[in-house]
Amino acid sequence: MRGLHQRENRKGPSTEERKEMLSARDRKRSRAKRTRKNILKVTEFVSVNELASMMNIPVTDIISTCMNLGLFVSINQRLDAETMALLADEFGYKLICQR
Repeated sequence: MRGLHQRENRKGPSTEERKEMLSARDRKRSRAKRTRKNILKVTEFVSVNELASMMNIPVTDIISTCMNLGLFVSINQRLDAETMALLADEFGYKLICQR
């Protein structure tokens, strides 16, 4: 009589192999998600508040970064494409302008 945990005819991967396959798949998905996450698709003009919510950072960080760059902006002010690209690059995002 065989033990409860022994299988005579193994048909699939072992538990360790299965865990390794799942963790490799999860790593690949999270890498793809991070890559997707760092790309912003915006229209020509976006407000400071909208940009902050797209990047999931506090709007005060956007405003203080603009002030450090010599730009004085308010929370509802619309930013042009060049300013958005500069801010996106500052926070590690890639900007794609859609018209």
